[in-house]
Amino acid sequence: MTKNKNQKKKNIETQVNLIWREFGSFTRRLDVDPSKADLLVPNLQAALQRQQEILKPAPVEEVTWKAVGDLTRDEIDEGFGIAKELLQSAGRQPWPPRNMIPRDISAGCLTSIQSVQKYMARSSRNEAAARVVIDLILFDILDQIMDGHCDISGTWPLHIQMETSLESNMVTVKEKDQRFRGTSDYTLWYGNGDGPEKAINLVILEAKAQIPGAGDGQVLGYMGCVHQERRLKPGRSATVYGVVTDAEEWRFCRINDEGRYSWDSEISGQLSGDVKGKETGYATIATLLGFIMEQAMILSPYTTRMHSKETSREDDEPMTG
Repeated sequence: MTKNKNQKKKNIETQVNLIWREFGSFTRRLDVDPSKADLLVPNLQAALQRQQEILKPAPVEEVTWKAVGDLTRDEIDEGFGIAKELLQSAGRQPWPPRNMIPRDISAGCLTSIQSVQKYMARSSRNEAAARVVIDLILFDILDQIMDGHCDISGTWPLHIQMETSLESNMVTVKEKDQRFRGTSDYTLWYGNGDGPEKAINLVILEAKAQIPGAGDGQVLGYMGCVHQERRLKPGRSATVYGVVTDAEEWRFCRINDEGRYSWDSEISGQLSGDVKGKETGYATIATLLGFIMEQAMILSPYTTRMHSKETSREDDEPMTG
């Protein structure tokens, strides 16, 4: 692409130089025989028109946009250059990781979820109802993580944003240039603003239908937009995480630095009858969310290299037992 543009520019410069030589020829000829000026004017006008056509900027090609939700899995893989991680290559970076710190939702979060389920038990399930529970869990785990890391220097603050617009850079799918865009229901990001310091670590899509695998391709497309952007920043981890959930069933995905993605098995979040002193049923979900949020803080550019080595767990050798 760049080579063709350079050649085109060189050709234009050559044509412009020929036109100016033609102008010089007219001038000399007019100096010699001014009476022939009327005959040379049409040639001069034609040369000027040629110059305007050559120097006229090329029309801007209209970008073909495609909604992330309309993409096939093959289009996502080809466009972003990602691929599903093979089982035999997953030993180095297992997903989910095997040495996460166990977590659970807090008693306050549990009480709130119980209240939601109690008073909406007979209502039809919809997006608004699901978001109440998702909100409770996300903010509860983020609060735990922030409290646990507030005394560690070098970590960046985390933020949750709803309805985040995401766009890809130009990609090529089936020899056609295009761009993808869409809106993620939730994103977790770290940093201090909208500039290069801001980086999205987690994208979450609320599944719109009770169908196995619903939303998997869409959230992978959003993750691809983030992964693509982060790969352009030298020295920054390009690992990004995604979640598809309807507040009851949760599916976690990861794209690693090499562009290989892995899904976990479906995790159900259910409340047991007597949860006092026991796991609430959301413990596995809380553990994974907590791990992802920790990674966002620990692996942010503000954290020193030594601190990352001491604290990061995802890149450790897998445990054998």
